[in-house]
Amino acid sequence: MDEPTSGLDSRAAAIVMRTVRNTVDTGRTVVCTIHQPSIDIFEAFDELLLMKRGGQAIYAGPLGQNSHKIIEYFQFKKLPRNINPCDMDARSELNGYRS
Repeated sequence: MDEPTSGLDSRAAAIVMRTVRNTVDTGRTVVCTIHQPSIDIFEAFDELLLMKRGGQAIYAGPLGQNSHKIIEYFQFKKLPRNINPCDMDARSELNGYRS
């Protein structure tokens, strides 16, 4: 799905993503492109492929409960509550991350 929440308010986006989650829970695989999701939508995903400009992957793997896997991967020290960890990437030293 290409940006299924684009142009939607937070309530409508949550409804769409609940429907996506229900589909996944039936055993189907769903791939979504999402730009700047809320923390609630972000944490509804099981896995993440995070890419930087140019298409280079800088993280591919599970999010974990409360995003703990990606937080551990990037070793965020003090992640503010209710912040999408990938938003931190845009504001941090990871912006210039080189793999």
